[in-house]
Amino acid sequence: MLLALSSYCGNILTDRIHSFLGWALFVLNQTTPPQVFTTSYADTESAVPVDYAKRLCNTFAQLGARGISVIFGSGDSGVDNDVDCSAVTDTTPFQPSFPGGCPFFTSVGGTIGWVTVLKMICSGGGFSNVFPRPSYQDKAVSAYLKNLGSTYEGLFNRSGRAYPDIAAQSNNFAIVLDGETDGDSGTSASGPVVAAVISLLNDFLLSKGKPPLGFINPWLYSKGFKGLNDILIGQSEGCNGRGFNSSTGWDPVTGMSCFVLIGCIKLRTLSNRARNPGLPQPSKAFVTLSRQCEFPKSQI
Repeated sequence: MLLALSSYCGNILTDRIHSFLGWALFVLNQTTPPQVFTTSYADTESAVPVDYAKRLCNTFAQLGARGISVIFGSGDSGVDNDVDCSAVTDTTPFQPSFPGGCPFFTSVGGTIGWVTVLKMICSGGGFSNVFPRPSYQDKAVSAYLKNLGSTYEGLFNRSGRAYPDIAAQSNNFAIVLDGETDGDSGTSASGPVVAAVISLLNDFLLSKGKPPLGFINPWLYSKGFKGLNDILIGQSEGCNGRGFNSSTGWDPVTGMSCFVLIGCIKLRTLSNRARNPGLPQPSKAFVTLSRQCEFPKSQI
């Protein structure tokens, strides 16, 4: 089961990020909660009390321990999370989002383009000033920081939790709102795409008698990245054009890059298939959804 929340759901719009703790505690107390949640809401990290941020983040950790995958869009404002750009200078520190910096859920960035057309939407990304970088990120993020060198020195916390973790297509999605069809773009679109992929992976695993993925980040950074398609071109801009570039491996634009569902399924079943060649191939639904962010490296 997959459940989506947005900023227009219930009282979240008026009570902002503070509604999420009550929601998370409610889910935690359910006997059979949904296995995947996708959420399209965030705030500027500096606007959220630190004690509250840590309590909510720890509750997300408990959800992960229950086998629940929690997905958040990384935002659509680059390194400057919904700030007034008229007050931003070259020395203004970057503004990370919350709960983007929490290390216990999966943060999803966004891409624009298909195959040869490849530019980044203003996918939110950066480094938390509240939460330290988790150990599962050390290798991937350290490599990025080494290549970055002294660029933007002093404008972000190099030891903070880095986000996003992954990305997906985020442009020109058809939606239905209050019975009316419309179009939408941003990480409010890419987040649900990743949640849907995780739900299909869960369906595949459950059909084999295996548990759902739950909190995917440790697996994503240690093994799952082998089933991703690395996005090498593009950037995510904040105010005055400042921001990070996409690069080999993890970056603050697309994270570990885009889910290719078939690759992830192969990673989860390769050893089983060697012992049992009769395992069925993924369904057409898997194949269709896997193409949501499949950019052949030979065409980039």
